[in-house]
Amino acid sequence: MNISILRLFSKIWTNIYKNKSTYLAVATVLQLTLLCGIWLISNIFRLALNFAGEDNLDKNNIYHIISNPISFILLIVLILTTAFFMFIEFSTLTFTIYGQLVKSTYSIRNIAGNAWKKMKNLIGIQIIFFIGYFILSIPVANIGIKSILSQNFYIPKFITDELSKSNSGSLILAAVVILSTYIHIRLIFTLPLTAISDKKILDSIKESWRLTKKGKFKFFITIGIFELIYAIISFTTVSLTVSLLAFIDPKGNNFIIETVFFTILSATIFFFGALSKVTSITAIITVLIEQDQISKEMVINKKEDKKKSRVLLFLSTVLVLGIIIFNGFTLYSNGVNDNIKTIAHRGYVEKGVENSIESLEAAAEAGVDYVEMDVLMTKDNKFIVMHDYNLKRLAGINKKVQDMTYNELVGLPISQSGHTSKIPSFEEYVKRAKELNMKLVVELKPHGGEPNNYVDIFLEKVKELDIEKNYKYMSLDLKIMEELESKAPQLETGYIIPFQFGKFSNNNVDFFAIEDFSFSNSLVEQAKKQNKSVYVWTINEPSLITKYLQSPANGIITDEPTQVKETKEKLEKNNSYFDRVLRLAGLED
Repeated sequence: MNISILRLFSKIWTNIYKNKSTYLAVATVLQLTLLCGIWLISNIFRLALNFAGEDNLDKNNIYHIISNPISFILLIVLILTTAFFMFIEFSTLTFTIYGQLVKSTYSIRNIAGNAWKKMKNLIGIQIIFFIGYFILSIPVANIGIKSILSQNFYIPKFITDELSKSNSGSLILAAVVILSTYIHIRLIFTLPLTAISDKKILDSIKESWRLTKKGKFKFFITIGIFELIYAIISFTTVSLTVSLLAFIDPKGNNFIIETVFFTILSATIFFFGALSKVTSITAIITVLIEQDQISKEMVINKKEDKKKSRVLLFLSTVLVLGIIIFNGFTLYSNGVNDNIKTIAHRGYVEKGVENSIESLEAAAEAGVDYVEMDVLMTKDNKFIVMHDYNLKRLAGINKKVQDMTYNELVGLPISQSGHTSKIPSFEEYVKRAKELNMKLVVELKPHGGEPNNYVDIFLEKVKELDIEKNYKYMSLDLKIMEELESKAPQLETGYIIPFQFGKFSNNNVDFFAIEDFSFSNSLVEQAKKQNKSVYVWTINEPSLITKYLQSPANGIITDEPTQVKETKEKLEKNNSYFDRVLRLAGLED
């Protein structure tokens, strides 16, 4: 990339200043198109599940689904459909921006036809490179040129959180992010090259790697300058809008005014988001033009007639009205969930070692509704409170729990984040919980070395400790939970779901504990129809705490119980429509 920062900056600024209205209109229509794409993709996915006789895709049924020929074909169609709509998005923007740069305009038919042509090039071995490209980009998929279709592409938090708990895991995570960022930078020309050059996806990957060998820092510095400018203008615009609406509606309780306000804020955020994407693509196309990478088959079309312009205007109007209605509904329903329960994850780990008596006591003092804890079986078929199968992380001993006896484990010193304690027995932990009047969510963690009558042994212990009521029991192992439910229906049993796509299956349990990655409000509504509850884990970030306190979830599993309590009190105190708008727009802590 042998181009100066000044020249690149000038090209981008001139292009965006002259054509900002065109880009905004195109971005608006694209938004509507992609929403239709999401609907189509969702239905293809449901159809694939139906042919396999499943309600969802999770760790237990992946093989069963992909082994069904029709379901497998439909999943391939789903991937291709997703790729097609992403190509539609990027091709449309690329063609539009290129047309403005060379003072030409491409028709919608030509843009769609080009995208389809490029999609046909993905058939065969090329699809493998295409999928590989997106897999490599997942950790940083929402950096730079991002699509509405890629907004849920990220590493689930339960994976990153677990990795972060050890030095080696943190190093692995850091290495993955750094490497992914580097690859993402080096492959930033891939999609635009595929859209407007003669190259297939593999050749586009190679060419992008070559183009970014030199000059990439100048390229990204230029884009960074624009991002800074947009941030300043956006902040100023939003601040003035907030001040104006606070003056017009001081109490913030006028629903119509606040809905309009929310729409204006949403439009502002959308506008600058669209400009950011246009900036990056303009920079890329400018470089490609300089490097003579544009396809010789690019067709120059006449400007669209007034009839087509009216169609675009109509679609834009429909989208805007739809957004206003949706914003109004969101604003109205975005109140605080007064019935949501706070569940301390492994106790209050900020105040003591996880799963220790001290962390249990700290959680009780913090006023949580439940404490979640983990139970492992020892070599002699007894139970201790411990999360890890191996003792190395907390006890510094490289031994497995299943290879040690109850007496060897109970009382063993453990340490974490400056806190020290001892491994408690299940009996000791329950006894202290009863003294504190603290309800427990007991997670059964089978390690694979348990006897066949594992559930029976556990049930005997539950009866012995007299904890059949008020406590909840859950596990990642669905079979164990369903067996527990079958043998002791009086117990409240739950299935822990690390990831899931689709609806809940009608499993023989009383509740689901689902990770943030897979949660949706619609799942809660579905669970209610099955007379089941939904708990979400592990919610620690302030923005997520705020989000879920306003969701229909039945409970939040968190490492930050005090913050959850404080946030809930703040939300209940500041719950006008104006306050809701600020929260929805991400303008309030």
